[in-house]
Amino acid sequence: MLYDLTSKNQVGASVILGSFDFDRNRDRNLLGINNVFRGESRNVLFNSHWNYTPNPRLFWQTRFFALRTNFKNTNRDDTILQDGVRTQYGVRSDLNFTLNRRHQIEAGLYIRSLNVDSFDQFFDFSFATLRNRGSFNKRGTEQAYYAQDTWSSERLGLSLTGGGRLERSSATGETVFSPRGSVLWSIDKDWRVRAAAGRYHQFPAFEQMFGRLGNPRLKSERTTHYNASVERRFGAGTRFLAEVYDREDDGLFFSLSEPRLVLNIPTFTEFPFQNSLRGHARGIELTLQRRSANKLTGWVSYAYSRTKLTDAQTGLSFASDVDQRHTVNVYGSYRFNETWNLSSEWRYGSGQPVPGFYRQVGNPLDGSYFLTNVRNTTRLPSYNRVDVRVNKAFLFEKWKLTLNGEVINVTNSNNRRYAGFDGFGFDGRVFGQLDRVLPILPSAGFVVEF
Repeated sequence: MLYDLTSKNQVGASVILGSFDFDRNRDRNLLGINNVFRGESRNVLFNSHWNYTPNPRLFWQTRFFALRTNFKNTNRDDTILQDGVRTQYGVRSDLNFTLNRRHQIEAGLYIRSLNVDSFDQFFDFSFATLRNRGSFNKRGTEQAYYAQDTWSSERLGLSLTGGGRLERSSATGETVFSPRGSVLWSIDKDWRVRAAAGRYHQFPAFEQMFGRLGNPRLKSERTTHYNASVERRFGAGTRFLAEVYDREDDGLFFSLSEPRLVLNIPTFTEFPFQNSLRGHARGIELTLQRRSANKLTGWVSYAYSRTKLTDAQTGLSFASDVDQRHTVNVYGSYRFNETWNLSSEWRYGSGQPVPGFYRQVGNPLDGSYFLTNVRNTTRLPSYNRVDVRVNKAFLFEKWKLTLNGEVINVTNSNNRRYAGFDGFGFDGRVFGQLDRVLPILPSAGFVVEF
């Protein structure tokens, strides 16, 4: 809902209801007693905003929000594993002001209050009973304030941006400052060079502080990010972009609470989270894009990255859980006329690590897994998916109807994901298997626009 109070003031509001239900009935007999068999989540999101535009040089937007989420997970015996409620509400306000021809000022704030009431239990095989696994009820607030200035010179083709963000968490008791800056140089109409650097912080979630393996003394994660890029344009609709980046991480959250081999003996010990990981992520991204209002439009992109993390407590080094060396995306869309459009996308990603101390024997899709003493050396099979979509629009005098049909994973590729194993034996053999992601999935829908 939108309403113009005056020519300078606009207000709006929306309510979004969401429901998610998940079950693994087909695999029920294969699930361990601590695996999720059925899950459900109910969400209500309220948003409202006020836009104030007193003149062409100033734009001020303020948003208010409230979110409530109820969630519950049960096992194959319909016993509750997790049950909880998350609520949060807050405000975000952003100001954009053109000081003069050279300076663009941006400033704002973000404040939210968060409450989590979580019940968590599991079946302890050692005592053959259900045990609490970090239930808690906590409330906290987070505050963030930022400001930055962008100086531009059209004659030099140069743009410099500098600013910072001040954040405060009542849960950790921290106040942190994150500076950042960037430069853009338009050499001519076809060439652009960018470079940027910034410091960023991430506060821990309540689950990491107060839940299972929680550590109330956790502080924020810290990362310093550097990137540089070169862009080359070919005419009005085609461009090529090459970017390199380096992210240096420090104080990342980590808990060495995974089954592994110690002196060739299967071992499982639980440790609370610590700010013990440091490391880096480095890579390059290449993109070729063509944009056109009619006929063919699309892009091709390739990314290569490498990550390395080291635990300060044990000296253990390993690739990140989301390390993906090669990623390819190809998207194409062809508009035959103003009412017919056909599009398709191909996604490819080399396999990410199976998080933990595992080695694989046999076929990656159905082979056996055993514990080992090194982490994240076994990887998932490569991800490969093709989607196809067609749209047909019907134009009327005061409204528009668009029908669409889509087939996800049209080649029915057997993509797999790691969702946890069931357990391990005294010989180090791991029980469980990788889950299949989406099989071929057709769908249809429509959109009405007034």
